[in-house]
Amino acid sequence: MDTLLHDLRYAGRSMLRTPGFSLATVLVLSFGIAATTATFAMVNTVLLRPLPFNEPDRLVQLFETYTVPGGSGRGSVSVPNYRDWREQTTSFEDLALASFTASANLQSGGEPERLAALSVGTNLFDVLQARPLQGRALAEGDENVVVLSEALWQRRFAGEAAVLGSSITLDGALYVVIGVMPASFRFPVEAGPAVDVWLPLQPGERQAQNRNSHAFRVVGRLKPGVSPEAAQTELRQVVARLVEQFPSLEGRSAVVVPLRTVSLGSVRTPLLALLGAAALLLLVACANAANLLLARATVRNREVTIRAALGATRARLVRQFLMESAVLTVLAAVSGVMLAWWGSEAATAATS
Repeated sequence: MDTLLHDLRYAGRSMLRTPGFSLATVLVLSFGIAATTATFAMVNTVLLRPLPFNEPDRLVQLFETYTVPGGSGRGSVSVPNYRDWREQTTSFEDLALASFTASANLQSGGEPERLAALSVGTNLFDVLQARPLQGRALAEGDENVVVLSEALWQRRFAGEAAVLGSSITLDGALYVVIGVMPASFRFPVEAGPAVDVWLPLQPGERQAQNRNSHAFRVVGRLKPGVSPEAAQTELRQVVARLVEQFPSLEGRSAVVVPLRTVSLGSVRTPLLALLGAAALLLLVACANAANLLLARATVRNREVTIRAALGATRARLVRQFLMESAVLTVLAAVSGVMLAWWGSEAATAATS
């Protein structure tokens, strides 16, 4: 231990004798570490972390696909087709309908505010197996009720439980607050504005009857042991029967996509490319630091010769140089992580 402390003190004195070299080495490594750390944190959050739902691997989103002379693709679902899918398939525990994020004017609890609102089937929270932070989620038969996000609850209602059961005005209509979803709950799962309120979905009469009114998304939970591929095979058989029954669906089919894949959208490839670029930057930083250390070693020949003449063994010299490199590395790692944290906080503040 005494030898280790002696090596550490000597390394500190050596760095203070050459502050320019020490600072340059630490800066080169810290920038590479900061870039890699920040990028990996982003990749971990977006690509590696599981969705905040129970058994997320069983959650899928269902799309209608189409083939036309100009091409093919996938898109939203009509209400009648959703109802038939729900009734005629056996691969899913349940399917839920949801609209696309819209906006609503909040006219209660202070100054008017434009909110991100989502109308969803009353069984959506059961399909996702999501539990509210306060109150309850939507239930069958609910009308003119609303579930708040935790962010909105804290921002406009000071986190008071008394808001449950009270009425708020959205777009001139009264809604009763029945629950608050925790901040960890995120639906839709795609990147985009955070939803402030969830409302019961009430399709218009035309949408409820028109199979060509493709305006909704469908989320499902697979039964245990059922793969997305097996569910898709069954779903396409159901769609084929519907096409025979309703000629207006000619060219239509369906696809089942894991919700995790939907949440990534088109960001997976750019993020992986960014992570690769950050790793390459770290490699270049390490190479530059190694070159600095080699350049430093060439001017220490006289020091090494004198210490060897005084009896220092080769192992003793190597251990000392390793200690100096370790101190530089630790300083660079600490400063790099701090720089990455500061950059992440600054980016979050700039986008909020």
